[in-house]
Amino acid sequence: MTDIINADRLIEDKTRRREGAFFTPTLWADEAHKQIEKLYGPDWKEEYVVWDCACGVGNLTRDYKFKELYCSTIVQDELNNMIENGINPEATRFQHDFLQDFPELGAFDDYALWEDKLPSGLVKAFNEGKKILFLINPPYVAAANFNNSENLTSIAVNPINVEMRYNKLGKPSAQLYTQFMYKIARIQSYYNLDMNLAIFNKPNFLTGGSFKGFRTYWFDQFELAYGMLFQASNFSDVSTRWGILFSIWKSGKQPQRTEFPVEIKKQSQTKIEAVDIKVLYNFDDTTSASKWVQEETKGLKTDRDVPQLTSGTGVKTTGHTMRGSVIEGLSFGYFFNSGDNIYENDQSIALFSSAFSGGNGFSVIPDNFRKVTALFTARKTVTKKYANWINDKDEYMKPNTDHPNYEQWNNDAIVHSLFDISSQQSSLRDIEYKGKQWNIENEWFWMSHKVIKKLADFHNNQAVYDDCKTFGKERYVYTALKDLNLSQDASEVLGLAEELVSKSFKFRETMNEKHPEYHLNSWDIGWCQIVKILKEHLPDDLKAFRVKYKEFEDRMRPGVYEFGFLRE
Repeated sequence: MTDIINADRLIEDKTRRREGAFFTPTLWADEAHKQIEKLYGPDWKEEYVVWDCACGVGNLTRDYKFKELYCSTIVQDELNNMIENGINPEATRFQHDFLQDFPELGAFDDYALWEDKLPSGLVKAFNEGKKILFLINPPYVAAANFNNSENLTSIAVNPINVEMRYNKLGKPSAQLYTQFMYKIARIQSYYNLDMNLAIFNKPNFLTGGSFKGFRTYWFDQFELAYGMLFQASNFSDVSTRWGILFSIWKSGKQPQRTEFPVEIKKQSQTKIEAVDIKVLYNFDDTTSASKWVQEETKGLKTDRDVPQLTSGTGVKTTGHTMRGSVIEGLSFGYFFNSGDNIYENDQSIALFSSAFSGGNGFSVIPDNFRKVTALFTARKTVTKKYANWINDKDEYMKPNTDHPNYEQWNNDAIVHSLFDISSQQSSLRDIEYKGKQWNIENEWFWMSHKVIKKLADFHNNQAVYDDCKTFGKERYVYTALKDLNLSQDASEVLGLAEELVSKSFKFRETMNEKHPEYHLNSWDIGWCQIVKILKEHLPDDLKAFRVKYKEFEDRMRPGVYEFGFLRE
């Protein structure tokens, strides 16, 4: 056994570099077998023809014996390891590119050519209508990531990928595990078999909005019989942030449903236990939050090329013109809002005063401003500390704006949107972008320009005083907040921020001389710029503010569930 483990490790180190190819630990392979046995009985290895078409080094089948087992992989080294170490000697082991060789839709005569590349016993099982079970742990990443991978260039573009794109299945057409599932469904459709699938993969094919078309296709042929969710880190060197789903599917039409209860399982040393039930869900019967928040911008022309920011004060001067473009005449900000699930909250959500260089967002205009601040708050209050491998694929939906407490919560969300670490709204003067000089005014500033002008005069800051005169109009957020009723803690956060602006003003001129790249001589600088002053000169005050802001954020968080942005 030691030699086998060592051989596994050598191949594992080589294969893992391709990303997404994770070998199944014995404990979890055993758990999969237990669940299959519960559904199909103790003799399932005798009754079913089993094909692991992404077998790796055989971890899913190595400790068991089968009456008729087929193991295939694209990597010859993996097959060599199985043969040399006597893994599943009863199996037919063969090198096969599962995603590459398959007839086009409607090309029924080509099935003979495909069958010629398979073992005769497997072809016979298909044609005689034997009961088939696919047992697989395929790669989890997008095919595009494999363009330069050793032995896997054929995976990047293959007939399954092309066919799925032709059928307008979108994002799943680039995901390797959904490509495996799609081909299995095609096999089932052609041979009309009692076909079953037991698969380890990411759960987002059940939850993601971009997988809706794939779900429709898949549910037309298969129905969920069982599912368990566990932390990905139970696989060696895999992230703790997301979960892996093991699910078993039977031939049959899945009744229309948007919720899928699965067992949550945890490993303690050599034991696996079911600890709870998690309901995976999608919004196929409702509206996603990302669509809801963009309803007011739909149909408006988004082609205004403006300075593209990499952060509050970083400007990207080269790149594709249209990434991060905005709506002419209406836009006063940009909401970087990538994806709809909790997993994206930490790194893919931010607010800017100009376009974000990475795109994946949209303009903030007066008509969608309140929606933007609401969704920003709903996403940022449920981030690192509150995101975990169980809820990471939970999707954000259109909230219940008719809830009697929603308007007050949304008022307070405006305050929240100003001071988060991802609140990158800023004010920049005389920046160069594509050969032109630009001034970015910060419409998210929450104080009156008259107050700042007085502060500049009191501290003899001529640059800020002049900026007040040159760019001296009240900002959108200041005007919006004047007429709103805020909760006590929101008002306290806003008041404390105003105090820190006043208290730090005496340091602004010297800080600007030391760090002109921060653009601190603009009167309407954003919180991300003010923080730079506070970190250097008033760190204790900044710490106290963050304590207060966190308390406010904690109070806002339950609203995310109360108003239906996320399901409990």
